Amino acid sequence: LQQFQQLLKDDYWIFSPTDNPFGDCAHYFVVLLIRRHPAIDVDQSSFRVHNYPNSTMGRQLVWIDLTIHCDKLTSNRISSTITVRLFTSHLESCRESSKKRKDQLSYAWSRMIQFGSTSNSVNNNRPGPRAAIFCGDLNLRDTEVQELGGLPAGIEDAWQVTGSRPELRNTWDPQRNTNASRLGFGGRGPHGRSFTFRYDRMYVHGSCLRPVDFGLRGLERVPGTRCFPSDHWGILGRFQPGSA
Repeated sequence: LQQFQQLLKDDYWIFSPTDNPFGDCAHYFVVLLIRRHPAIDVDQSSFRVHNYPNSTMGRQLVWIDLTIHCDKLTSNRISSTITVRLFTSHLESCRESSKKRKDQLSYAWSRMIQFGSTSNSVNNNRPGPRAAIFCGDLNLRDTEVQELGGLPAGIEDAWQVTGSRPELRNTWDPQRNTNASRLGFGGRGPHGRSFTFRYDRMYVHGSCLRPVDFGLRGLERVPGTRCFPSDHWGILGRFQPGSA
């Protein structure tokens, strides 16, 4: 974390649960990085850490609020500002943790919806429409979303909204990613069944932000090494301002 802070501090705001004295996450945590940009105002006081009470792996949900000035992002004449609450988390790992993972996902969805339904009149310093984005290594299986009754009303899956392209589906792919196969996952199960999963997902709530593109990152090996940046492919979503 100190290396990231030292190398990236001029280009990114970096928020870690270790910044929170009540975070209880000295050894395991996720980090939010927000690009420093004239169109983005970061409310540093809004940074929060929620320790999942059912986690046995030290997992948390973290979030922070941004104000996006649309006129500084596009040549179109859009004068509105959008308040975005950005969430990330690493949900409980492994098949046997399915119940805990579903409970954690349900909580995150509820926080997204709660933020979107809160009137801006109680936050006079954050005018305009609101949206929430939640993304990260969620360790999800499709059946788990189905068991929760599918996506809640108003929440969209960025990969699905942008066309559900099969080549962008799986972010855990030991057949292609040797970082993952070196962990002991060869990519094939009984009868040749593929062990590839869409573990990493991106959800959005709020009509003022429309997902328009979704892609994978980290598909090339780090120069000078035989390794990829991670055992997962990264995900990148692009959004356009929409009607509130």
